[in-house]
Amino acid sequence: MSRSYFNSEQNAHMDALDLIPIAARCWCAWYLKGQCPTCPPHLSAADKMATKCQECGSYQISHNSPGVYHRKGCGKEPKP
Repeated sequence: MSRSYFNSEQNAHMDALDLIPIAARCWCAWYLKGQCPTCPPHLSAADKMATKCQECGSYQISHNSPGVYHRKGCGKEPKP
């Protein structure tokens, strides 16, 4: 995501988040693990990154989604 879409305050917040290890952040990575109003307290951003496809780079969007939606052309994309 291009950082040019965000204002300086938002960019500063994202810079501060980047200093926090992903294992200490919630699934969506916007809060500390256990402090997010929507993410399950036991899941971290590291858990989300563990779902990342090595071929296309996609990962499971939501903690309750059925799985990874692979990019078009990925060898793991479901065949029709």
